Amino acid sequence: MIEGEITKPSAAKHVPEGTLRRRFFSLETGEEIDSKQGQFRVGDRLVVVIEAASGATDAALADAPEQDLSPLLVADLLPSSFQLVSGNVFGQKELSLQGALRALKSVGDLRSVESDPDRWLALIVPESRHRRELPEQPDATPPEVEFRQGYVVQLNMAGNFTFPATTIEPTSVPIETLHAEPSNIEIRQR
Repeated sequence: MIEGEITKPSAAKHVPEGTLRRRFFSLETGEEIDSKQGQFRVGDRLVVVIEAASGATDAALADAPEQDLSPLLVADLLPSSFQLVSGNVFGQKELSLQGALRALKSVGDLRSVESDPDRWLALIVPESRHRRELPEQPDATPPEVEFRQGYVVQLNMAGNFTFPATTIEPTSVPIETLHAEPSNIEIRQR
């Protein structure tokens, strides 16, 4: 199979609305910031949290055999104003998280992170599949969040920017990339 960039946005396949989210938190206070109303400023450091509910992982793994425990590839490309500072916020013991961010925990088995200043790529086994690898557990209720991982960025430029859609795809055949919705963000001078 040969794949390339999708030239017709309508041809892109999407996860069910609201099942693959990108959330923003202030690194200093830990408070969540609404990207539509938030006051982002040049120099701010943010924690970006990527969360997937079962609707997103079920859609991405729809054609995968149930016994397949391969991770999902999650890609989050950054707007030009963002610079990735740390690729795994929940895995850093020396980073003291504050506010609402402190209550969030890593969910899913993060197998690998590759980060460049302009992108975050992760291999994640969703929580429901990760549980299958573990010994039988008394509470077998499905998780509300299949994975939650995060990274730290610094805002370097003022203006209006489009945050490309987060993508999710299985790492075993058949491979089909699913997209969340892109978002817009405004960054102001200090």
